[in-house]
Amino acid sequence: MIRCARTIAFLQQFVPERYLPPHEDRVPPALLKRLIYELKKLIPRWKWTSSARVVPLSPAKLGDEFFYAITALRLSRMELWRAGYADCVAVLDDTYSLLFSIGIRARERKHRSKSQQPEVPTQ
Repeated sequence: MIRCARTIAFLQQFVPERYLPPHEDRVPPALLKRLIYELKKLIPRWKWTSSARVVPLSPAKLGDEFFYAITALRLSRMELWRAGYADCVAVLDDTYSLLFSIGIRARERKHRSKSQQPEVPTQ
């Protein structure tokens, strides 16, 4: 997940505009930094399963991976809270709600673009 966050931060900063989502659908760099910082505090004490998968090359797939990773980690929310990682829980909640709203906006844009396409007459 830290690799995903770093890669998203890199892409948002350095990749040409056409490869990125609209500006309003970017994860704020401050939130990514906060997330990376909190996750780094967890690593020495948390049991992690290593990922055999590589980071996706497509920004869209990378965003999906990031969302699912955040979702999976939020499933351990109570355990993290009980272990005293309240700041990590807070940043995961912020990140999750932001990513969820980005996903809804993207779905609405996709639906709008499909509905605006002219229908091809069938013969």
